[in-house]
Amino acid sequence: MAQSKTITYVIGTTDIGGAEMHLLRICTGLIPKGWNVTIFSLANAGKLAEAFAQTGATVVHPPSLTASGPLRKVFRLVQILLQTLRIFLHLLFSRPSIVHFFLPAAYLVGAPLAILAGSKIKLMSRRSLNLYQEKHPKLAKLEHWLHKKMDVILGNSRAVISNLKDDEQVHPAKLGLIYNGIETGLYQHTPSKTTLRDELKLNENALVFILVANLIPYKGHMDLINALGLVDDQLPEDWHLVCAGYDSGYLSKLKMRSTELGLNEKIHFLGQRQDIPDLLQASDVGLLCSHEEGFSNAILEAMASALAMVVTDVGGNGDVVEEGKSGFIVPAHNPEKLGKALVKISHDPQRLKEMGAYARSVIEKDFTLEHCVDQYDQLYQRLLTDKTIPAPIKINRPS
Repeated sequence: MAQSKTITYVIGTTDIGGAEMHLLRICTGLIPKGWNVTIFSLANAGKLAEAFAQTGATVVHPPSLTASGPLRKVFRLVQILLQTLRIFLHLLFSRPSIVHFFLPAAYLVGAPLAILAGSKIKLMSRRSLNLYQEKHPKLAKLEHWLHKKMDVILGNSRAVISNLKDDEQVHPAKLGLIYNGIETGLYQHTPSKTTLRDELKLNENALVFILVANLIPYKGHMDLINALGLVDDQLPEDWHLVCAGYDSGYLSKLKMRSTELGLNEKIHFLGQRQDIPDLLQASDVGLLCSHEEGFSNAILEAMASALAMVVTDVGGNGDVVEEGKSGFIVPAHNPEKLGKALVKISHDPQRLKEMGAYARSVIEKDFTLEHCVDQYDQLYQRLLTDKTIPAPIKINRPS
């Protein structure tokens, strides 16, 4: 008798973030394929909560408890404990056929509950490098123990897979690689570049770099500003940098440095935006200057918009950007080499166009949302029958 197609996901939050957006897209594709999805969040309803509900998933947030002052931490602890109990009772009595944990907090809370409840098929998705474990060695040991209890552990880049295999001794038979996927159509049917540049008050012939990343130190904005300061006189005269992303409290430092270098009229901080496809369409070169990454959706979105890329050699950036074909890859923390790459990519408009076209073709071939959802569907279906990983997803010799 065929097992029911029921999945329970546990995730830290339903707020806007890379993992949350990825799960939202996956649910949007899996539910029409007959999967019954329940999502448990460890935090109050975030900005994506309604979007998750609109997919047809059942979304369960913690009981609403608010307090200020010294009681705030106490109420938060009570909230997590109540949600933990809810998750355990759900796993124990609803018996979903698959339980899947996204990100460390959800894994550390949810996986022990699934083990206690006797859940048959358990998966974990790691979507970043394991650098965070250095600060929490005891929790790292718990993660390593939990790995042994999982049926499948998924990574979203070769670097993440290598972390899991080499640093955390996860057996290769348990490892699977599923890259992120995006809806490519969203990045190909936007207003004209001229219209968008008019709105941003940019010249039609200006060279526009774009960096889509929240303003957090490890995203490398300061490296980029310093790089631009080094090569300002080597770039086309009318160049601009557009930065879109939430300010974590870092904006004032970035603006101060831009002013010190005399670049404040060329660097535009737009804040968190909902019109990223339009901003990408108005740009010429996509950038990602992070010091660490798992696998960045921002790269996929820029490449789907036919932008040539300059990215740092971290995480999965090199899995999708091909040196000299779709852009250039430079070391992290290195403004000098970053600046040289910006100059190199800026003075050959025809090559820039060719790189952008090649970048888009890579996304359309290997990184569509449809392909990504199909891989999850195939994996889950196979796990229901014989608990093995389909060949296209299985990692035998992680590189």
